[in-house]
Amino acid sequence: MFPFATRHEAHPEILRLRAIVMLQSALIRIVLGIVPDLLRHLTDADKRQLAELAQPLGWRGATEHLHGLAATSTLRRWYHQFVKPAIAKLRLKPTPKPRQQGGRKPISNVTKRLVVALATSNFWGYRKIVGVLAGLHITISTSSVKRILKAHGIKPVSDRRVLKKTWRAFIAAHWSTLASIDFTCVPVLTLAGWKMFYVGVAMIVATRKVHLFSVTANPDAVVMQQVARNLTMVDTGFFAQHGITHLIHDGGGEFCKTGFDHVLASAGITYVRIPPHSPNCNPHIERFFRSLKDECLNRLWFVGDRGLANITQRYCDFYNHRRPHQEPIGNRRPRMAMWIGWHDQGGGMRRIAKLFGHPDNAERAIRDQASRPRLFPMGSWGIGNQFISPDERLANTGTTIKRRSEIGGLLNFYHCSAA
Repeated sequence: MFPFATRHEAHPEILRLRAIVMLQSALIRIVLGIVPDLLRHLTDADKRQLAELAQPLGWRGATEHLHGLAATSTLRRWYHQFVKPAIAKLRLKPTPKPRQQGGRKPISNVTKRLVVALATSNFWGYRKIVGVLAGLHITISTSSVKRILKAHGIKPVSDRRVLKKTWRAFIAAHWSTLASIDFTCVPVLTLAGWKMFYVGVAMIVATRKVHLFSVTANPDAVVMQQVARNLTMVDTGFFAQHGITHLIHDGGGEFCKTGFDHVLASAGITYVRIPPHSPNCNPHIERFFRSLKDECLNRLWFVGDRGLANITQRYCDFYNHRRPHQEPIGNRRPRMAMWIGWHDQGGGMRRIAKLFGHPDNAERAIRDQASRPRLFPMGSWGIGNQFISPDERLANTGTTIKRRSEIGGLLNFYHCSAA
């Protein structure tokens, strides 16, 4: 039947399929003879099917079997237009294997934060930071420290030493031996009419203890030089008793043009003038003047300077011994601060100053001592609702609460009594 068939191709099933193909081929020849313009009536599905079946046979061989229905270029174009995009959509991309990162382990976030904290709170270079971390059993290289600081926008230590000379750094460095001084004006009725009097107050910044040193209508050179000598007098001077070495004041003429600063310099006290129109650089004593006026002076009329001096002195005593002071803002505490403690040793007070990493460390360090010193945080955080030098009546423990009034009821304080 098929003389050109080989022994393997003479299988009955293969012969049957070949007969079907030849029959279809004959049918295509007949259809093409009847409908010469059959190509125009083919749909996209027909073109896709013809191209998909023609691709395994080869474009030229398929063209011969189709008896001129479509040219070789036409079959190739149908394949790229209909078959190939469908195959690309069905083909799934293989999942990429995770790349194994070589080298050292990445630096932890805790170590990065520690590096930044050491650089911002000290004038340390890269090698110094590496040495400190080595003492904490943390291994890191200088290049890693440099990369971490650069990512956080921290400049090298040579640049930071120049930029770090700020007012905050000065206050922190001399906190335990720093005092501030200033004047406030109060109207007083005299025989010549209303006149402004200058009320001068000095403050120990760390403990907020205040001292009234002058009430005068004319703070000239004679008055101010005598004030400077009284404040710096050995054993009895307010500054000498508290070991003050640095003083803050503004650039007013009562300080700069009266010889006041020269007397302080001869006594070994370094004076620092705040910039013009910058009361925020001397905030503690400015806040005291606000309390002084709101709680006392603005509620009274003064006739003569003696009454003003008497009332101001009584308020300063109340402020130092019987007035509780503000709690830190939002009940927060500084993360690192200088804390000043006072020990009572047989009637004498001894000051201790130590830098603790956290206020809780200071409290734990003195928990076992018989006489617990009071602590004062560094900065404008307040002193935690404490008394500067508590009145002896405040130490009473009882069940009855009593009120004590001063200056006609303007100032009140409360204490417990046994009866």
